[in-house]
Amino acid sequence: MKKNTILIILAAFILSATSCSDWLDVRPKTEQTADIMFLSYQGYKDALTGCYIKLKSRSLYGEHLTMTTVEYLAQHWDLDAGASSITAAPLKRWDYVDDNVKRVFQNIYSDMYNVIIQANAIILALEETGYVIENEASRSVIEGEAHALRALCHFEGLRLFGQVPGGRISVSLPYSEDVSREAVKYYPNTQFIAKIEEDLNKAEQLMATNDPITRYDLTSVNGLGATPSVVTDEYLRYRQLRMNYYAVKAIQARLYLYLGNTQKAHEASMTVIDAVNSNDARKFSLQSLNNNSNFFALPDECLFMLNCPQLSNYSATFFERTSTQRIYLYMDPSKLSDPNMFGENVSVTTNNRYQFLWDFTTRNQYGAERPVLIKYDQTSLSSLSGTDLMLRKQVIPVVRLSEMYLIAMETTNDLELINTLYERYRGARNIGATVFENKADVMAMVTKEYRRELFGEGQMFYYYKRTKADRMLWAIDPNDPNATVVVREADYVVPLPVSEFDPDFK
Repeated sequence: MKKNTILIILAAFILSATSCSDWLDVRPKTEQTADIMFLSYQGYKDALTGCYIKLKSRSLYGEHLTMTTVEYLAQHWDLDAGASSITAAPLKRWDYVDDNVKRVFQNIYSDMYNVIIQANAIILALEETGYVIENEASRSVIEGEAHALRALCHFEGLRLFGQVPGGRISVSLPYSEDVSREAVKYYPNTQFIAKIEEDLNKAEQLMATNDPITRYDLTSVNGLGATPSVVTDEYLRYRQLRMNYYAVKAIQARLYLYLGNTQKAHEASMTVIDAVNSNDARKFSLQSLNNNSNFFALPDECLFMLNCPQLSNYSATFFERTSTQRIYLYMDPSKLSDPNMFGENVSVTTNNRYQFLWDFTTRNQYGAERPVLIKYDQTSLSSLSGTDLMLRKQVIPVVRLSEMYLIAMETTNDLELINTLYERYRGARNIGATVFENKADVMAMVTKEYRRELFGEGQMFYYYKRTKADRMLWAIDPNDPNATVVVREADYVVPLPVSEFDPDFK
């Protein structure tokens, strides 16, 4: 093998590291084991599975990129004195010099780049030992997922640590394509974005005809219907739990929208929306909620989600409804019924998200009502099958079909198409009929829908950032509750962790 291939293989074993210097510190004692890892298909599967395991850790989508840190930045969640995380208050005022806040972003950054290093190991190893995956389609999907994961993590880094699109502050970021101990190369914004786009395009190319999700309906892909044998490689089932072809298109839509390329964003989002099976039925459909629903994260419309058996422990930390001592994250009832949330045009009681995604009966230790989000609710687990647990209950959404509808409506001036899409969208959400007559009203709706639809999923801060909003709903000056809080450009640019420049930072 080439000299640096040993380093490539060794990187696959260092996912649990906690800093940049740690995960680039390769130890010779593991060489013998690492040397055989990518000499079998199982080794590749283990390495790729490791990426997904890390993604659902608390420092990434298991908490900080969905439920807490990025939501605090967007001014979501009200806080009871003494009952919330020590980072909540400083995050809500964008205090990036707070030591506890620094540690949170250090953990996010480190674990994100651990996933990237693991993806790099797979991509580079495939150049030498990819032949051990005898099925060409399976090999292409494995490689495509690795490129997609590398792009996804770098894009999250861009949205969090990168500059505001079209802003005055310039930020260079590291784009990792290797696993050596040498410093990762930094790229100015334009070049960094080009590399994300290149990885996504590569993933799209590799999976366009090889990913089973493009050829079969989801039931058949998962082996749950009358013809489970359509996917002979079991590792390629359950595609919504992986970075599949349509998840790649969805992330492309996000990326192009973030960059202001509305044409490409629209095309990518409509590719997902218009995807059909061989019988012309829609491949993905918006999911409604009702009294009998146990699946509040709307898994049926997830384009990419993570199965997280630990979710009951994660969510109980913040959304526990059985003990009044453990309510941390909630919203004031008046905010939920505000027109900027669910109280627009029609009674909030007709909106199924207001009815079924929030528990208004929970009270804190002082007897005050504290509406709790139940999107991640994990009750009734014992009555569900293993398949339902894996695919519908213990899931964390990363990107959903509803967001594609919002992107598609935002990125076209065709009011007829917008109204067609919105009619379908509002039907699933049971909200009042609206016929848009101008684009300004469409954009007002989109802003509110990002907040209503993706609450607790970590997307609103990035919406504010890409639109360069100088106000955030619910932003309050702690020294003067009546003062208007102006959001500065610097508030949107989280500084890179100190460990990037000081290896001794812990």
